[in-house]
Amino acid sequence: HIPSTGWGLVVKIDEREAMVPVFQFQWWLLLLMAASIGTAMVLSWPIARMVSEPILKLKLAAAKVSSGDLAVTIKPETRDEIGELAAAFAKMIEDLKIAQDVQTRWQESLKAKVEAATFSLSNKIKELEDTQKAVLNVADDLNREKSRLRESEARFRQIFETSAIGMAEVSLEGRFIMVNSMLCDITGYSEAELLARSFPDITLPDDLAADAEAFCRLLDRDIPHCHLEKRYIRKDQQLVWVLVSQVLVCDAENKPLYFIAQIEDISRRKEIDRLKDEFVATVSHELRTPLTIIREGVAMVFDG
Repeated sequence: HIPSTGWGLVVKIDEREAMVPVFQFQWWLLLLMAASIGTAMVLSWPIARMVSEPILKLKLAAAKVSSGDLAVTIKPETRDEIGELAAAFAKMIEDLKIAQDVQTRWQESLKAKVEAATFSLSNKIKELEDTQKAVLNVADDLNREKSRLRESEARFRQIFETSAIGMAEVSLEGRFIMVNSMLCDITGYSEAELLARSFPDITLPDDLAADAEAFCRLLDRDIPHCHLEKRYIRKDQQLVWVLVSQVLVCDAENKPLYFIAQIEDISRRKEIDRLKDEFVATVSHELRTPLTIIREGVAMVFDG
């Protein structure tokens, strides 16, 4: 349509021919896009490599550290976030190395202390074993000594009980601790009655001074033993002459424990001695009178 003329103009163009410029524009646009993509790919490869390579190095270093290998060196290559991360990772590795070194020294120190304590404990155990053996040996010796002591005590008691003379254990205060049956026969007291008494209780008062002197001399170690003749007062109030032999018994430290006394009845011997003395006195008197001798001789002649 042409304005102001009232006419219209019709132009006939082939469709293909009309679309050629459009197709050409699309083609060039596709080429431009392909070139842009190719360029972008070519440019992005070194960028991607530059970004991923530090991260890959950090990944490999982290794997080594996690496996216990701290001999890893990381040097930050950039000053961006990845570089800061690499620096922080390197600092962490150094701290781990210091901590590992401290732990290693502590473990070595602990190992040395444990070895020293183990050695000391082994020595203590050996000492305890040696002490135990020594104690067992001492115990065996003590058991053997106790056995010998029991045998000795049994023999002593047998001798004590079956002795033909009186025997007694006397305390340092003079009381009877143990008496045999022969001493009971000599004194007329029962065993229980004697054990309730002391030797002064049955000794004639006139003989106590000599008895006390002998006791004191034994306690002072002036004499090893003593023999003393004295008179006991029997239960029936009769006097009996006895020969008392005493010895002081001491412990391992030489401290006095008690006295052992042997008491022999010498009344018959004393009577014989008295008769002898009387006979000797009579004979001596008669020998001093000659007429008596002559008269006795004549009487014997006539009687004979």
